[in-house]
Order: sequence, then C-alpha cells, then structure tokens
Amino acid sequence: IEVLTKVAGIDFDQAIDGAGTFHLAGRTIPFIGRGALLKNKRAAGRPKDLAVIPTLEATLLMQRELDQQS
Repeated sequence: IEVLTKVAGIDFDQAIDGAGTFHLAGRTIPFIGRGALLKNKRAAGRPKDLAVIPTLEATLLMQRELDQQS
C-alpha cells in the first residue's frame, strides 16, 4: 500500500478516472485507476517505479480485453 498526497504526471481528473475504493479494517480506502497509476509511474521515473511498468501494462491490457468481452 502506498499513500500519496501528490501524484506526478496526472491531474485530479485523471486520478479519479477508473478510480475505486476498497474496505480495510472498517475504513474505505480510495485508489487511482490502473491507467493513472501507469502514467504516474512513468512520470516518477524512479527505478522502482519503472520496474513495475511491464506488469501494470499487462494488467491494463488484460482488463481492457475483459471489458470488451462483457
């Protein structure tokens, strides 16, 4: 879990596009969508962020394919 108060590479509207929530220990936790997270990781440019880009791209592609099947 990564708590962000400022997100590089995306604005608020991009962050909420595809966003959702989950529940943990009685709290509702918001999260940004995969597309926004991918843009953020690219903009951050840190080695740890760049390392997860292939996995994020693959999951985004899988989600799009699943959405098309629905």
